[in-house]
Amino acid sequence: MTASATDRPELESHVALRDGSVAHIRPIRAEDEPHLLALLRGLSDDDRRLRFFSLRNDLSRTAHDEADVDNVHSLGLLGHRRLARAYRGSRAVCPRG
Repeated sequence: MTASATDRPELESHVALRDGSVAHIRPIRAEDEPHLLALLRGLSDDDRRLRFFSLRNDLSRTAHDEADVDNVHSLGLLGHRRLARAYRGSRAVCPRG
């Protein structure tokens, strides 16, 4: 992955969720691989079966493949929730940064 390929600010966004929390959406990065692996390992057998159609997956390899993108020819987006909630009237306010 090249440094210029990772600089894609147009792919980042904040999204207001129904519960009022805010999720930050951004391109996946190589350093996200351990967190993705932890997420995959935390899936129940049923969730793994529905996601991969099998339980016999090399989750380490899957996490590596999903995080190994150049954001030009291949792209992966991830979202994580922000802890703070902000409201203006009945609309959620999505802070930048």
